[in-house]
Amino acid sequence: MITNRRLRIAVAGLGRIAWQYHIPSIIKHPQFQLVAVADPLAERILEVKTQFGINNGYQLVPQMLEQEKPDILLIASPTCFHTEQTLQAFKSGTDVICEKPLASTFDDAKKIQQSMRHYQRKLMVYQPHRLTPEAVSLKNILESGVLGRIFMVRRTCCNFIRRNDWQAFTSYGGGMLNNYGSHFLDQFIYLFGGNFKSVDAVTRRIISSGDAEDFVKLLAVNNLDITFDLEINMSSAFAGQEWQVCGTCGAAVWRSGSGWQLRYFDPAHLKLRTIQPGLAAEGRLYPSEQDIDWTEKNIPVETAQSNGFYDYCYSYFALDEAPLIPVETTMEVMNILERCRQGAPIPALSC
Repeated sequence: MITNRRLRIAVAGLGRIAWQYHIPSIIKHPQFQLVAVADPLAERILEVKTQFGINNGYQLVPQMLEQEKPDILLIASPTCFHTEQTLQAFKSGTDVICEKPLASTFDDAKKIQQSMRHYQRKLMVYQPHRLTPEAVSLKNILESGVLGRIFMVRRTCCNFIRRNDWQAFTSYGGGMLNNYGSHFLDQFIYLFGGNFKSVDAVTRRIISSGDAEDFVKLLAVNNLDITFDLEINMSSAFAGQEWQVCGTCGAAVWRSGSGWQLRYFDPAHLKLRTIQPGLAAEGRLYPSEQDIDWTEKNIPVETAQSNGFYDYCYSYFALDEAPLIPVETTMEVMNILERCRQGAPIPALSC
């Protein structure tokens, strides 16, 4: 199906992500028309009118949906409002783009999925990490097969940030599992596959002002037996290595600003190693692999896709093409987040 129509989109929530990313992206995109915004704070509605020229502002989302009848509602509200506003949109006949995570709980996510099917609406969650330079580059590396069969992926996000906003409180849907964890889980599933056989997690509140976790250690194994080692640490004085991907023929590490560094070998050229019988090590020597002919390569940073997420949104919502982020993947992310919360209490630790 080919169409040149512009999609009429309304925005719920005028906080950081809407102001800094969504609204500018929508306004710049030729195939979207921003028709209205909603936020409980009247001064923020006035700011949108002054800075972006959007005259239709509402303090209540249902009123905006009834009056404007947009094609899509972009939900950029705090997590605790996602379920209510998504259900309101579906009932009014409006499709939804929702900020991550889809909901505060897996049960709420299931309600959203049921409503989507009942009202025959479309839904996509904002998971742009599929389009980051490192993800685009890594997908090409994986498809080349030079690393062999992948068996372990270590993902680390470290910083020192004392959260004192709504993201610091569990009652609002805050915490690093929801905030960053949902991004990294979706990214992993996209690149390496999902259907996790096991999920274990430790969560702690270290320096956050609220009660939500700012330290997460997650260890999971998917149906391809790839281990995902994820650490999110917002109380670390050092940044740490962001990516390490290990395969049977080599490994890749990501270095911000310079791209991927690869070290791998051709298995066809690997010398045969015979098993030593008995318990006496031959020559009392420790095993060595100094004769491996390693190939080392630097893969430069891929160019980030300009406004790429909204290009994919238009393809899905207007042209009925496959979604960039399928609902099934979103539901798996929500399920993993729930499994992490159930098995990992949030003890506090003060410095």
